[in-house]
Amino acid sequence: MMDGPLTIYSINEYLDNFQNDYAGNNWQWGVSDSSWISGDEWTDTINFMSAWCASQPCVPLPSNPGPDFIAVHNANQKWSVGSQTPGQGAAIQTNILRRYTDEARHEGITNPAIP
Repeated sequence: MMDGPLTIYSINEYLDNFQNDYAGNNWQWGVSDSSWISGDEWTDTINFMSAWCASQPCVPLPSNPGPDFIAVHNANQKWSVGSQTPGQGAAIQTNILRRYTDEARHEGITNPAIP
């Protein structure tokens, strides 16, 4: 017998193994987070605010989307359901979260998650 679809559940992300792609960058990472989801879709909101740079100006400077983007830094990201505690619950996806000067991407996505 199979369970029905999830309707209201918790999802969390866990970030670790932070690496710099751009030597000398002063961009800071946010913290691992969680939220409650209703339905079958969820999103990852990856923000950038200049206040998140360790000093001013930001190095490298953020840019508008375009062909001249630069990779700034990356981290391992694991998504889990069933807990509000980052890194706990049933792992559903692993990927590399890479931030660029103009965007961020989930790269190397694996479903189901690799421990």
